[in-house]
Amino acid sequence: MRKIKVAVVTGSRADYGLLSNFLMEAKKEFKLSLIVTGAHLNYGFGNSLNEIKKDKIKISKKINLNIQDKKGAVANSISLGIKKFNKYFEKNYFDYVILLGDRYEILSCAIAAMVIRYPIIHLHGGETTTNSFDEYFRHSISIFSQYHFVAAEKYFKRVMQLGKNPKTIFKVGGLGVANIKRIKFQKKNDIEQKLKIKFKDKNIFFIYHPETLEKNYGEKGLENCLKVLSGFKNYLVIISTPNADTKYSKFRKKIFQYAKKNDHFKIISTIKHDTFLSCMKFIDVIVGNSSSGILEAPSLKVPTLNIGSRQDGRLRARSIIDSGYGFKEIQIKLKRLINLKRKKNIYANPYDYGDSIKKIIKIIKNLKKLKIEKNKKFYNII
Repeated sequence: MRKIKVAVVTGSRADYGLLSNFLMEAKKEFKLSLIVTGAHLNYGFGNSLNEIKKDKIKISKKINLNIQDKKGAVANSISLGIKKFNKYFEKNYFDYVILLGDRYEILSCAIAAMVIRYPIIHLHGGETTTNSFDEYFRHSISIFSQYHFVAAEKYFKRVMQLGKNPKTIFKVGGLGVANIKRIKFQKKNDIEQKLKIKFKDKNIFFIYHPETLEKNYGEKGLENCLKVLSGFKNYLVIISTPNADTKYSKFRKKIFQYAKKNDHFKIISTIKHDTFLSCMKFIDVIVGNSSSGILEAPSLKVPTLNIGSRQDGRLRARSIIDSGYGFKEIQIKLKRLINLKRKKNIYANPYDYGDSIKKIIKIIKNLKKLKIEKNKKFYNII
């Protein structure tokens, strides 16, 4: 019996981190083709391509989208991606194309795969991040997709709202939580050597990306966060550079300017996902607007100070506190979180549905047996 042929696309260190353990299992069960695109191929975002090579996952195709930071650059990358993915799909057959999340690089692949009539499996659909373009991209990818692996009951219902038959939607939980259950946590000294840092008694991880639907792209929030963190001199502040979103170069420049004036700041351009998760064991609080503070931090019993509106609409644990962009509000709430007693009941993670990876693998292997009619019709819920 021939193996199922699947293509999986990764466009950044973030989605690869979520996909990495799934890919390890998928290459055993399926005929896997990994397509690498987006920020992986831009050394300005750290050499994340090396992380894939270290995992010994064969890269079948590299698709360069010529990422730039100027008005219209995202649209240009999407256009270029559609052409290049289409060309690749014309020459290579797949039973399924597996896409995760909400990035514009992934949208370009979804359009090409849909037009060439390859069934798309969408992971982490139905979620909302109301203050970024990702909101539009994610729901669009779901529309183009035939099968949906969602992270929670709420997202199951939202994908149904998009007109998808519930028989094609599978509630499997979040990949981030599944990764944490599988990880072999690294020792403190090993993490320090890999990241070239020295943990202090108190440590903060700062991850802040542009808010693509916010006026000035959330720059005020970035500035005030950096000002607040500058005052925490007795803490190690680890800073992850921003995603390849509009204004990313301006954000990077601002971060490096502050780092020059603050010895307790340590900038990391890329970090292997298992090292990131291990690092969280020694972190007192995550600050910023990254999805990792929502999806993964609670399972690691790390509180999150979520800044601004980038993650608005996502389900969240009680360990996550929201803050506006104001200096004083950020400062007060950060001090509160630093001193938060780590009670177990506040870290209940709404994305924890067991071993998501095993569930996804099993469902894919049985999709054809389920004889699910391709969703040609809009599924009405009224």
